[in-house]
Amino acid sequence: MGRSTRTALVALCVWYAAECAQNLMNKLLMQNPKHLLGSLELAEVNTLCSAVLDFAAIKLYFYPRRAAFLLTTLDVRVRRRAQPPLVTWARARELLPVALAMFVSKSLTMAAFKYIPLSLSNTIKMTQAAFTVVLGYLWLGKLPSVWTLLTLVPLLCGAALTVGTDLSFNTIGLLAIFGATCCATFQNLYFKNRVDLTSYPMYGDNSVRDKRDASKNTSTGKQSALVGRMVLVHMIIASAAFVLGFLPATMQEINRRSARATMMTAAAVTATTVGRVEAGLPGVSGVPGAPGVPGVPPMPSTSLMTTYAQILIGSVMTWLGSVGAYIFLASVSTALTHNIAKLVQRMLLIVLSVVLFHNPISMMSAAGMAMSLFGVFCYSIVAQREKRRKKKRQREEQRRKASTARLRENAANLLV
Repeated sequence: MGRSTRTALVALCVWYAAECAQNLMNKLLMQNPKHLLGSLELAEVNTLCSAVLDFAAIKLYFYPRRAAFLLTTLDVRVRRRAQPPLVTWARARELLPVALAMFVSKSLTMAAFKYIPLSLSNTIKMTQAAFTVVLGYLWLGKLPSVWTLLTLVPLLCGAALTVGTDLSFNTIGLLAIFGATCCATFQNLYFKNRVDLTSYPMYGDNSVRDKRDASKNTSTGKQSALVGRMVLVHMIIASAAFVLGFLPATMQEINRRSARATMMTAAAVTATTVGRVEAGLPGVSGVPGAPGVPGVPPMPSTSLMTTYAQILIGSVMTWLGSVGAYIFLASVSTALTHNIAKLVQRMLLIVLSVVLFHNPISMMSAAGMAMSLFGVFCYSIVAQREKRRKKKRQREEQRRKASTARLRENAANLLV
């Protein structure tokens, strides 16, 4: 087993474990009746943690000798000779739509976790291929081939069958996860068609070892260069998403605190009016010192430290899953391998959701999930073949143009 294969396997295991852990932690947090954070606030914490960890990885490993934001020296001659900082206003403006789509997608996903199970949310997220085709046609004017459109039939039919027969169906959760999928699709399309990764600095200018890997053009050097660029881009996107979402998250926290204070005041008034609630009033315990007050949600079943631990683990696992996906993508030879690995990850999350949360699933819903998985698998294979055919046509066009140029040059020489 070669070094590249070992790297891919380790990255795949880290990616799977981190994605499963962060999905489970966020699901537990949003299911808590009195969770400390709302959907916007939890997305804000995740983006902040990702930005901080990305910055640490950049300064400790990928770009230790490069200024991240500002040049610290005041010497004009040194500033002229120094390389520009990693994060510039031009790069931030370029990635601003991606950051906005990322924050909205995360927030809607967190909101959907509160209403629908993980199995249903991951099944709906598999319809991202259909959103890609629709948005690609409306925005870029690109119409896929007939075979690509045919692969969407089992995908959409399976998703419709799952949604129609799911026992935990909720309209708010369904709309939220559909919105999250649409935002994630826009994020991917914009990144692929508007962002040029080659304009971002290579990480091979930091140390002797990096220069040696880059000069030899080894697979390790290529992987490190790609991962370094992706971590830098992810840090800019996460930082911009944190800034964009700070005001909405703050407004949500103010509204939550106001609603909680109003609820506690109403509970106190009810307890004062009714008197002692042990006289047979139905209800659930809500406010400490006033058990059984109707209309007040119950206290959380988990302790405060456990909730903080879940928030921290979910945020760190979100970042670790992103880095694992970057390393795996840089280690494999084709994008088809990455797409199939992501498909298996979706399937693993669905199984874990059913086993750990005991979500009831009917036979028709399970058949719909299997049909959606089959549709995504077919779509990945057809899309990879279309890419190969497109590259082949481009190479043939380049050879034809080169041959035409040589013929014209020979004809001009003969005329002279």
